[in-house]
Amino acid sequence: FPTYPRIASSLAGDRWLACGSAAMAFDPICGDGTAMAVREAILAAAVIRAALKGGDCEALTAHYDARLRAGFARHVDLC
Repeated sequence: FPTYPRIASSLAGDRWLACGSAAMAFDPICGDGTAMAVREAILAAAVIRAALKGGDCEALTAHYDARLRAGFARHVDLC
């Protein structure tokens, strides 16, 4: 199985968010994956809730994408 960090080219789109291993995978040795999965789930829930309340879906998905990419970049830097 792949053991290298990887990230999907698209993390969000029209009415969808990539989550879990469909979004990214971390180096399994480092131990960052579980904490990132929890943060990702909380962020996804907040984005969905804001969208259902009439929020700007484009801005929300851009924020989701940016936050996940920042977490991935931090992981790669630590590796």
